[in-house]
Formats: sequence, C-alpha cells, structure tokens
Amino acid sequence: MDEEIKSDLHRIINHSVDMAEKLLGQQQGEFYPFGAAIEISGELKNIAYWAGEEHPVSTSVIEGLRNAFKERVVRKEVRSYAITYDALVRPEPHLEKCDTVTIDYFDTRNGQLALYYYPYKLDEDFNVVFGEPWAALAT
Repeated sequence: MDEEIKSDLHRIINHSVDMAEKLLGQQQGEFYPFGAAIEISGELKNIAYWAGEEHPVSTSVIEGLRNAFKERVVRKEVRSYAITYDALVRPEPHLEKCDTVTIDYFDTRNGQLALYYYPYKLDEDFNVVFGEPWAALAT
C-alpha cells in the first residue's frame, strides 16, 4: 500500500474512532452518523449532513453523507472519506450481535471501499471500552 494512502487511512480512522468515542460518552451511548474527509490538499475535515429534521433516522443521514461524498469524489475534492455510525453487527455467523462503531472508508486512489468495525461496551459512567476491531472489504 502506498505510504500516503496508508497515512490517510490511519489518520481518518483514528480521528473517526476518537470522535465516536467522545460522542458516545457525551450523549450516553448514542450519536448521529458523521463524516470525515481528507481533502486533495491533505487537510482532514469533519463533514456533517442535515437531513431536514431535528431527529432523523440514521439511515437517511448515512445515505445523505454517501451522496455528498460521491459528488465530492466526482469533483475531485477529496482523496478519501469515512462515514462513521453506530451499528449492531454479528462478527461471525455463530456469534451474537454486538454494538460497533462502524466506519465505511473509501479511498479515491485505489477505488476500494472497506468497512472497519470497532466493537464496544459502555460502563456505568458511559466510558467506552473497545474490543478487538476487524475489517472487511465491501463487495
């Protein structure tokens, strides 16, 4: 993997996990999906999406972020982007579902979409305790 691609991946994933952890703690175990992008210049920026209502369903926010990022990719404004959201995921077919901070990561230089999963639990004070993360290439 190219060093710049690897560096961008680590920067945006670490940023997204840190932000999700902070939001989960501040909002007592919940957060709305959010985006982050690495601009062509290399600058990392947070990206929000207004779905037209104060309490939208997460899927509409995720879809809005996806569409906004697709437009920015076409206009060649970003090198990579991540959409971060809370999801209930089954890590293996024989295991129970678990809460995860899920990150959809796309890099324009290799055209690859990957999904990163960070399982977590909240303690009684809403501190986030992460388990072992895993990743998968999107099909």
